[in-house]
Amino acid sequence: MKLSVCLPIVYRDLPLDEALLRVGALGYGYAECWRVTDEEVPALNRAIEKSGVHVLSIVADDFGLNVPENRPLWLSRLRECAARAQALHAPFIVTQVGQDSGAPLAEQYASVIEGLRQAVGTLAEYGVTLLVEPLNTKVNHKGYILEKSADAFAIIDAVGSERVRLVYDIYHQQISEGDIIPTICNNLDKIVHLHGAANPGRCEIFLGENDYRTIMKAVENAGYQGALTLEYKPTLPPEESLKRTLEYMKM
Repeated sequence: MKLSVCLPIVYRDLPLDEALLRVGALGYGYAECWRVTDEEVPALNRAIEKSGVHVLSIVADDFGLNVPENRPLWLSRLRECAARAQALHAPFIVTQVGQDSGAPLAEQYASVIEGLRQAVGTLAEYGVTLLVEPLNTKVNHKGYILEKSADAFAIIDAVGSERVRLVYDIYHQQISEGDIIPTICNNLDKIVHLHGAANPGRCEIFLGENDYRTIMKAVENAGYQGALTLEYKPTLPPEESLKRTLEYMKM
Protein backbone atom coordinates (compact mmCIF):
# COMPACT_ATOMS: atom_id res chain seq x y z
CA MET A 1 0.00 0.00 0.00
CA LYS A 2 1.30 3.44 -0.92
CA LEU A 3 0.86 5.89 1.96
CA SER A 4 1.62 9.56 1.42
CA VAL A 5 1.74 12.47 3.86
CA CYS A 6 0.33 15.92 3.14
CA LEU A 7 3.17 18.00 4.55
CA PRO A 8 1.58 21.41 5.26
CA ILE A 9 -1.36 20.07 7.25
CA VAL A 10 0.53 17.47 9.30
CA TYR A 11 3.59 19.68 9.85
CA ARG A 12 1.96 23.08 10.00
CA ASP A 13 4.93 24.89 11.50
CA LEU A 14 7.77 23.48 9.39
CA PRO A 15 9.18 24.40 5.97
CA LEU A 16 8.21 21.87 3.34
CA ASP A 17 11.72 20.53 2.87
CA GLU A 18 12.23 19.87 6.57
CA ALA A 19 8.82 18.21 6.83
CA LEU A 20 9.66 15.99 3.87
CA LEU A 21 12.90 14.84 5.53
CA ARG A 22 10.99 13.93 8.69
CA VAL A 23 8.42 11.96 6.71
CA GLY A 24 11.18 10.03 5.01
CA ALA A 25 12.89 9.27 8.34
CA LEU A 26 9.63 7.70 9.57
CA GLY A 27 9.55 5.31 6.62
CA TYR A 28 7.06 7.01 4.31
CA GLY A 29 7.98 6.99 0.64
CA TYR A 30 5.56 9.62 -0.64
CA ALA A 31 4.50 13.15 0.24
CA GLU A 32 2.17 15.84 -1.02
CA CYS A 33 2.28 19.62 -0.86
CA TRP A 34 -0.30 22.33 -1.23
CA ARG A 35 0.93 25.49 -2.96
CA VAL A 36 4.65 25.60 -3.69
CA THR A 37 6.59 28.73 -4.64
CA ASP A 38 9.48 28.89 -7.10
CA GLU A 39 11.75 29.69 -4.15
CA GLU A 40 10.78 26.47 -2.34
CA VAL A 41 11.52 24.14 -5.27
CA PRO A 42 15.36 23.91 -4.89
CA ALA A 43 15.19 23.08 -1.17
CA LEU A 44 12.46 20.55 -1.79
CA ASN A 45 14.50 18.87 -4.50
CA ARG A 46 17.48 18.62 -2.16
CA ALA A 47 15.24 17.00 0.45
CA ILE A 48 13.82 14.63 -2.14
CA GLU A 49 17.30 13.55 -3.21
CA LYS A 50 18.45 13.07 0.39
CA SER A 51 15.36 11.22 1.64
CA GLY A 52 14.19 9.27 -1.40
CA VAL A 53 10.63 10.52 -0.78
CA HIS A 54 8.60 11.15 -3.94
CA VAL A 55 6.35 14.22 -4.14
CA LEU A 56 3.06 13.11 -5.67
CA SER A 57 1.25 16.40 -6.08
CA ILE A 58 1.15 20.13 -5.55
CA VAL A 59 -1.88 22.39 -5.60
CA ALA A 60 -2.90 24.82 -8.34
CA ASP A 61 -2.32 28.52 -7.74
CA ASP A 62 -5.84 29.65 -8.66
CA PHE A 63 -9.29 28.14 -8.05
CA GLY A 64 -11.56 30.38 -10.14
CA LEU A 65 -12.21 27.93 -12.94
CA ASN A 66 -16.00 28.36 -12.78
CA VAL A 67 -15.84 32.03 -13.88
CA PRO A 68 -15.17 32.46 -17.64
CA GLU A 69 -13.57 35.87 -17.18
CA ASN A 70 -11.00 34.34 -14.84
CA ARG A 71 -9.94 31.60 -17.26
CA PRO A 72 -6.89 33.37 -18.78
CA LEU A 73 -5.49 33.97 -15.29
CA TRP A 74 -6.23 30.38 -14.25
CA LEU A 75 -4.52 28.97 -17.35
CA SER A 76 -1.51 31.23 -16.89
CA ARG A 77 -1.06 30.21 -13.27
CA LEU A 78 -1.60 26.57 -14.17
CA ARG A 79 1.33 26.74 -16.57
CA GLU A 80 3.54 28.17 -13.81
CA CYS A 81 2.37 25.45 -11.43
CA ALA A 82 2.96 22.74 -14.05
CA ALA A 83 6.56 23.90 -14.40
CA ARG A 84 7.03 23.51 -10.63
CA ALA A 85 5.42 20.09 -10.65
CA GLN A 86 7.71 19.00 -13.47
CA ALA A 87 10.75 20.31 -11.60
CA LEU A 88 9.73 18.24 -8.56
CA HIS A 89 8.90 15.17 -10.69
CA ALA A 90 5.38 15.32 -9.23
CA PRO A 91 2.86 13.59 -11.50
CA PHE A 92 -0.22 15.45 -10.24
CA ILE A 93 -1.59 18.94 -9.71
CA VAL A 94 -4.71 19.15 -7.54
CA THR A 95 -7.27 21.85 -8.28
CA GLN A 96 -10.52 23.01 -6.79
CA VAL A 97 -13.00 24.57 -9.22
CA GLY A 98 -14.38 27.60 -7.42
CA GLN A 99 -16.85 29.19 -5.05
CA ASP A 100 -20.40 29.83 -6.23
CA SER A 101 -20.38 32.91 -8.47
CA GLY A 102 -24.14 33.28 -8.43
CA ALA A 103 -24.51 32.22 -12.08
CA PRO A 104 -26.66 29.15 -12.84
CA LEU A 105 -24.79 26.04 -11.78
CA ALA A 106 -24.93 24.55 -15.28
CA GLU A 107 -23.12 27.65 -16.62
CA GLN A 108 -20.46 27.38 -13.92
CA TYR A 109 -19.91 23.70 -14.71
CA ALA A 110 -19.69 24.54 -18.41
CA SER A 111 -16.96 27.07 -17.63
CA VAL A 112 -15.10 24.46 -15.59
CA ILE A 113 -15.27 21.96 -18.45
CA GLU A 114 -14.09 24.49 -21.04
CA GLY A 115 -11.21 25.61 -18.85
CA LEU A 116 -10.12 22.04 -18.26
CA ARG A 117 -10.24 21.31 -21.98
CA GLN A 118 -8.06 24.33 -22.67
CA ALA A 119 -5.59 23.16 -20.02
CA VAL A 120 -4.93 19.77 -21.66
CA GLY A 121 -2.19 21.08 -23.96
CA THR A 122 -0.24 22.60 -21.08
CA LEU A 123 -0.66 19.46 -18.99
CA ALA A 124 0.64 17.29 -21.83
CA GLU A 125 3.56 19.66 -22.45
CA TYR A 126 4.75 19.34 -18.84
CA GLY A 127 3.80 15.68 -18.42
CA VAL A 128 1.43 16.19 -15.49
CA THR A 129 -2.16 15.21 -14.75
CA LEU A 130 -4.65 17.64 -13.25
CA LEU A 131 -6.85 16.24 -10.47
CA VAL A 132 -10.25 17.84 -9.88
CA GLU A 133 -11.34 17.68 -6.24
CA PRO A 134 -14.92 17.53 -4.92
CA LEU A 135 -15.26 18.88 -1.36
CA ASN A 136 -17.91 18.76 1.34
CA THR A 137 -19.93 21.91 1.89
CA LYS A 138 -21.62 20.83 5.12
CA VAL A 139 -18.59 21.25 7.38
CA ASN A 140 -15.56 22.73 5.61
CA HIS A 141 -16.20 24.46 2.30
CA LYS A 142 -19.49 26.31 2.28
CA GLY A 143 -20.26 27.81 -1.12
CA TYR A 144 -18.03 25.44 -3.07
CA ILE A 145 -19.81 24.30 -6.23
CA LEU A 146 -18.55 20.73 -6.66
CA GLU A 147 -19.67 18.49 -3.82
CA LYS A 148 -21.02 15.24 -5.29
CA SER A 149 -18.75 12.69 -6.91
CA ALA A 150 -21.29 12.03 -9.69
CA ASP A 151 -21.04 15.65 -10.82
CA ALA A 152 -17.24 15.42 -10.77
CA PHE A 153 -17.32 12.22 -12.83
CA ALA A 154 -19.58 13.92 -15.36
CA ILE A 155 -17.11 16.80 -15.69
CA ILE A 156 -14.22 14.38 -16.23
CA ASP A 157 -16.19 12.53 -18.91
CA ALA A 158 -17.09 15.79 -20.63
CA VAL A 159 -13.44 16.90 -20.77
CA GLY A 160 -12.48 13.57 -22.33
CA SER A 161 -8.73 13.60 -21.64
CA GLU A 162 -6.54 11.29 -19.58
CA ARG A 163 -4.70 14.42 -18.44
CA VAL A 164 -7.73 15.40 -16.32
CA ARG A 165 -8.79 12.99 -13.62
CA LEU A 166 -10.19 12.97 -10.07
CA VAL A 167 -8.75 12.97 -6.59
CA TYR A 168 -11.32 11.31 -4.33
CA ASP A 169 -11.11 12.55 -0.76
CA ILE A 170 -12.63 9.91 1.50
CA TYR A 171 -13.10 12.37 4.35
CA HIS A 172 -15.00 14.88 2.20
CA GLN A 173 -17.11 12.27 0.45
CA GLN A 174 -18.01 10.50 3.67
CA ILE A 175 -19.60 13.77 4.77
CA SER A 176 -21.12 14.56 1.37
CA GLU A 177 -22.58 11.20 0.40
CA GLY A 178 -21.00 8.09 1.95
CA ASP A 179 -21.02 4.88 -0.14
CA ILE A 180 -17.23 5.09 -0.28
CA ILE A 181 -16.08 1.64 -1.42
CA PRO A 182 -18.58 1.14 -4.28
CA THR A 183 -18.05 4.66 -5.56
CA ILE A 184 -14.27 4.27 -5.73
CA CYS A 185 -14.31 0.71 -7.09
CA ASN A 186 -16.83 1.53 -9.83
CA ASN A 187 -14.94 4.61 -11.04
CA LEU A 188 -11.29 3.64 -11.17
CA ASP A 189 -11.14 4.85 -14.77
CA LYS A 190 -11.46 8.38 -13.36
CA ILE A 191 -10.08 8.18 -9.81
CA VAL A 192 -6.27 8.07 -9.75
CA HIS A 193 -5.50 9.43 -6.28
CA LEU A 194 -7.05 9.27 -2.81
CA HIS A 195 -6.99 11.56 0.21
CA GLY A 196 -7.98 10.50 3.69
CA ALA A 197 -8.75 11.73 7.20
CA ALA A 198 -11.10 10.66 9.96
CA ASN A 199 -14.67 11.83 10.15
CA PRO A 200 -15.66 13.52 12.41
CA GLY A 201 -12.78 15.84 13.19
CA ARG A 202 -10.53 15.51 10.13
CA CYS A 203 -7.93 13.87 12.37
CA GLU A 204 -5.99 10.57 12.30
CA ILE A 205 -7.59 7.91 10.13
CA PHE A 206 -7.70 5.37 12.99
CA LEU A 207 -9.98 7.62 15.07
CA GLY A 208 -13.07 8.03 12.88
CA GLU A 209 -16.11 6.16 11.65
CA ASN A 210 -14.43 4.74 8.52
CA ASP A 211 -12.26 1.63 8.59
CA TYR A 212 -9.47 2.70 6.27
CA ARG A 213 -7.87 -0.76 6.30
CA THR A 214 -11.07 -2.25 4.90
CA ILE A 215 -11.46 0.58 2.37
CA MET A 216 -7.92 0.29 1.03
CA LYS A 217 -8.03 -3.51 0.86
CA ALA A 218 -11.27 -3.33 -1.14
CA VAL A 219 -10.12 -0.68 -3.61
CA GLU A 220 -6.74 -2.33 -4.15
CA ASN A 221 -8.50 -5.64 -4.81
CA ALA A 222 -10.60 -3.76 -7.38
CA GLY A 223 -7.43 -2.61 -9.16
CA TYR A 224 -6.52 0.71 -7.57
CA GLN A 225 -2.76 1.21 -7.86
CA GLY A 226 -2.37 4.76 -6.53
CA ALA A 227 -1.64 6.18 -3.10
CA LEU A 228 -3.63 7.29 -0.09
CA THR A 229 -2.45 10.70 1.08
CA LEU A 230 -2.95 11.40 4.78
CA GLU A 231 -4.45 14.87 4.77
CA TYR A 232 -5.43 15.24 8.40
CA LYS A 233 -4.91 17.50 11.41
CA PRO A 234 -2.97 15.51 14.01
CA THR A 235 -4.32 15.23 17.54
CA LEU A 236 -0.90 13.89 18.58
CA PRO A 237 2.61 15.22 17.93
CA PRO A 238 3.21 14.68 14.20
CA GLU A 239 5.88 11.96 14.54
CA GLU A 240 3.81 9.95 17.02
CA SER A 241 0.71 10.45 14.89
CA LEU A 242 2.39 9.22 11.71
CA LYS A 243 4.02 6.26 13.47
CA ARG A 244 0.67 5.13 14.86
CA THR A 245 -0.92 5.54 11.45
CA LEU A 246 1.72 3.29 9.88
CA GLU A 247 1.14 0.68 12.58
CA TYR A 248 -2.61 0.88 12.07
CA MET A 249 -2.40 0.41 8.32
CA LYS A 250 -0.04 -2.57 8.65
CA MET A 251 -2.46 -4.50 10.88
